[in-house]
Amino acid sequence: MATSRDKRSGMVYRARDRLMNKRSLEWDWEQAHASHSQSPLTDNRACNTLGADSPMVLADDLPNIDVSIAPSIYESEEEAAMHSGSDTAAFIDDDNCFDEGPMIDRPFGDTSFEDGLRLWALKTGQTHEALRSLLALARQHLPQYKLPRDPRTFLSTPVSKSTVTDLSTIDGGRLWYGGIERCLKQYYRYVKPSADGFSVDFFVDGLPLYNSSRTQFWPILMKVFNVPGIPVMTVAIFHGESKPHSVEQFLRPFVTELNNLQFKGLHIGNDVYWVGLRSIIADAPARAFIKGVKSHGAYEGCQKCTTVADREGSRMFFRYRECREPRTHAKFVTHEYPAHIIYRSPLVDLTNCDVVQDIVSAERMHLVDKGVMHKCLNIWINGHCEVSGKLTKQQQHEVSVHLNNLKLPSDFKRKLRNLHYVAMWKASELKMFLQYAGFVVLKGKIGEQMYQHFMLFFVAMTFLSTSHHEAKWQYAASLLEQYVRDFGVVYNPCLISSNVHNLLHVYEDVVRFGDINTISAYPFEAKLHDIKKLVRSGRNSLAQAVNRLAELEVIDVAQNTNLCDEGNVPTICNIGQDIVVKVRVGFILRQNFRDQWFMTNDGTVVKFKTATKEQNGLVIQGQIFVKQTSAFSQPCPSAEAFIFLASLKDLCHDLIHFLGSTVMSKTLAISEDDVCGAMAEESSEATAEAAMGTVIGAAMGAVDEVVILGATNGSAMGAAETLLC
Repeated sequence: MATSRDKRSGMVYRARDRLMNKRSLEWDWEQAHASHSQSPLTDNRACNTLGADSPMVLADDLPNIDVSIAPSIYESEEEAAMHSGSDTAAFIDDDNCFDEGPMIDRPFGDTSFEDGLRLWALKTGQTHEALRSLLALARQHLPQYKLPRDPRTFLSTPVSKSTVTDLSTIDGGRLWYGGIERCLKQYYRYVKPSADGFSVDFFVDGLPLYNSSRTQFWPILMKVFNVPGIPVMTVAIFHGESKPHSVEQFLRPFVTELNNLQFKGLHIGNDVYWVGLRSIIADAPARAFIKGVKSHGAYEGCQKCTTVADREGSRMFFRYRECREPRTHAKFVTHEYPAHIIYRSPLVDLTNCDVVQDIVSAERMHLVDKGVMHKCLNIWINGHCEVSGKLTKQQQHEVSVHLNNLKLPSDFKRKLRNLHYVAMWKASELKMFLQYAGFVVLKGKIGEQMYQHFMLFFVAMTFLSTSHHEAKWQYAASLLEQYVRDFGVVYNPCLISSNVHNLLHVYEDVVRFGDINTISAYPFEAKLHDIKKLVRSGRNSLAQAVNRLAELEVIDVAQNTNLCDEGNVPTICNIGQDIVVKVRVGFILRQNFRDQWFMTNDGTVVKFKTATKEQNGLVIQGQIFVKQTSAFSQPCPSAEAFIFLASLKDLCHDLIHFLGSTVMSKTLAISEDDVCGAMAEESSEATAEAAMGTVIGAAMGAVDEVVILGATNGSAMGAAETLLC
């Protein structure tokens, strides 16, 4: 009797045979129709194509195998494996993403062949063994480039002894401290900085390396705020089986160097540039660790005010108090909070750093999205013993169907999964739900009191997510105040966790630093993911990461503006039957359901039809709505947040011309019939036309042509920012 292993092996061999037969047919066809205009490089590649008799399978052949995993949906191989199978097909949506490749003929810009090859090898995580084989092939067929044999020479990998000497032993593990100055000098070694100084955000967090081990990294990352385009850089990495045992040993080199740079400046070439601390970003446990204070679950765990938590059983919670005494840097330094401070942190010695105000609590990713939003979803879906109003199975199904059928713009690099996967939602999905989808899909599903309470949260975060609404930030603070005050009434006072309480302090940080997206951990978390991929085995993990970072520094450098090939903006091209317009970097308009809506500076919503380049710049033609109305009236008219209701019947047939300079933002749209039509599994052209648009909408009117239109605020996750000028 065949075992399961034998069956799997047989399936693999049969798949291989089918693949080889297909390749053989393709090879015969290519030979019969070969063009005489092939370049020598193409000819060489064709001559090395494997035939049906070859025992090997080329990497290029893999897409021909029928698989059901959508790699663009998942952030790790583990998550992809978790969702492998027929159910995953629901998440595969090629039209949900837009590839700008056809609009850029030279994706590597003016990079030389050697540097382009280095970039490819490092960005795709090629092993040295794989690169060694490729270098041997390139040396054989491209001798003019004089490439070295050894990949370590090609990538400028540091000598092992030099890497070891850069590592120091501290309590709990080993520390590599590269330094702030090294990061900036390496990046600007060929180009003069465009700014006269650097305002820097720093980030600290733990990074588990393996599922079966306690081994972890604790990196210190930095990002220059006032110079767009500079990537997140790695200042230091601690490696151990837990967080560093001594915060003094971990942070002292960082504090010493930053103080020195703030006092003397940074020397690049013959010029001196100022360096200043803007903020330190971390989640709640990491903040408590680097500040040396009680954790967020302690009685005096709030780092912004002196509010004392209450305990009910094993649950710690914060009752709403209108009068809250703020903590101050002066009292913190003089140790006037003995019940709050555990040990002295080196950060109190940091020049121009207010340890209360400059270590932000309003970090969007962990506080708002993975914190409060995820908490509310859990209550609505799983319920709570002292809270009524849990979604029924039918209501959950209706919301899930709606989420699965949303037509998100191509700016969003992932689709919203249904409620069955809420426990596994990524932070970006939680953000999309709060920022765009929630107020629509929850309408009529959760209780009216819960819905109106959620609307306070939604509108407040909409205003605080962009500087375009800066005049409404104080009003948003009052909405958050009301949201926290009513949380105990709508749900239960014991559910006012540290995250809910800290919403009261969001306004302070936003006023100090700018909109909440500028003090978010999202770009740093993406860098953590990249650092984790640098480690290829469990042996000498820290040395591996340091060597890979050194290799990346060879190619990850600043370039002159005139050498940066980002494509001409604006750009107009045809992709299939669609006209695609690149209005500015990260802003695409296209004749499809997702990307055809935009808003002008005066709040007019336009359906994109076509565009031309004139002497006075880009001219966009589109249809406008004869009538736009409010989508909701509480807690404020929806027009205040650039959200409207309109009917497709009210689209003007005449094309209106708009200058590209008058385009404010992309918008999101969907009809209420998208829910009903999807649930009835209707796929008619009329239903598709009614579902036109890019986002998130729900039943807001009585006819299927009604759509919801809302201007995008801030950035679509994983994409360039959608600009609000």
